[in-house]
Amino acid sequence: MYELKPIRVFISTSMILSILLPSLFLTGDTNSLSEKQKKDKRVIEFGWDIPDTEFVKNNISEMEKKPFNGVVLNVKYNNQDKYLESIAFSNIYLQYEGVSKAIEDLKATNFEKFTDNFLRFNVTPGNVDWYDDCGPILNNVEIATRITKEGELKGIFLDVEQYGFPLFKYRSLKYKSAKSFNEYVQQARTRGKQFIETINRIYPDITIILTFGYYLGTLDGKDLSHSDYSLLPAFLDGILEGSSAQTAIADGFEFSYGFRVTQQFIEGYKIIKEKSLELVGAGLKPAPTIEDKYRSIVKAGFGLWLDYKSGDRGWHTDDLSKNYFTPNEFKNALISAQRISDKYVWIYSQRLNWWTGSNLPRKYIDAVRGARE
Repeated sequence: MYELKPIRVFISTSMILSILLPSLFLTGDTNSLSEKQKKDKRVIEFGWDIPDTEFVKNNISEMEKKPFNGVVLNVKYNNQDKYLESIAFSNIYLQYEGVSKAIEDLKATNFEKFTDNFLRFNVTPGNVDWYDDCGPILNNVEIATRITKEGELKGIFLDVEQYGFPLFKYRSLKYKSAKSFNEYVQQARTRGKQFIETINRIYPDITIILTFGYYLGTLDGKDLSHSDYSLLPAFLDGILEGSSAQTAIADGFEFSYGFRVTQQFIEGYKIIKEKSLELVGAGLKPAPTIEDKYRSIVKAGFGLWLDYKSGDRGWHTDDLSKNYFTPNEFKNALISAQRISDKYVWIYSQRLNWWTGSNLPRKYIDAVRGARE
């Protein structure tokens, strides 16, 4: 996973107010949230325990006893163990009929407490070059959006990490010898614009949470074209350029997975609000229109990984002091994340299951509930 390195952030005059906003939340009791913060902030769950629509339909009453405002969920395609998230960003045309069961599940689900639910959509397998026919991808994201709209979900949780082919890495792309980096930048931007326009035709006021925003494309000391995510800023430029005025976009800032203290979240907020602006335009500057949209549409969010680094240190359900986050540390981190975020915080996990209770010590449930109260 990615870890945030310390950086120096230079604040422009136009951004001073937005950079200072987090400090306004730091007065008073640092161990609780104000009533306004409780009302405005949303905490959602997403991890290896991601439920599908049928599970949610059958278990929503128990799920809503957990201290969340919503969940990221999966959709089975053709009601098989093949999920939309892993096959949609491809050269295969999916069929609406293949997700009809999932839509029926969502329509039959009695959501009460979970008001902010999201459909997961990955950029996998990513086996379509930016210059290839993008018809299948646009068809598939249209289907995903129809699920989201007809199922009355809040939006799409867009995971831009390259689990399959490195589609954002310019130096790995099919036509790199014939197309310059700037040509690919323009093409990726075009595809991003088509992507969001397809979504907005169905759902103009959708919310999209990104696992990573522009900052993932940075590469200190080198040209952007050398980055493993060199075309991600261009794709996001297209999304901003083509998005409706009602679209909401949250940078979920996965870099914050292991943040423990308030100052780390403040620095992350600065990166989203200021540092990332350096990448808006993706090398084709000036881009004032896109920069203005970034300031008005993109909001700061944070991800927290409950069993962070458990692959190395294990996940201990008996001696919680051996975990990266003790319950109290996680509670304090979640309080800070909520204070500093504009709206969304998402809790990620791998070795536990929030919905079955497997490997989930009660003290962590209480910690999240305590941070929400």
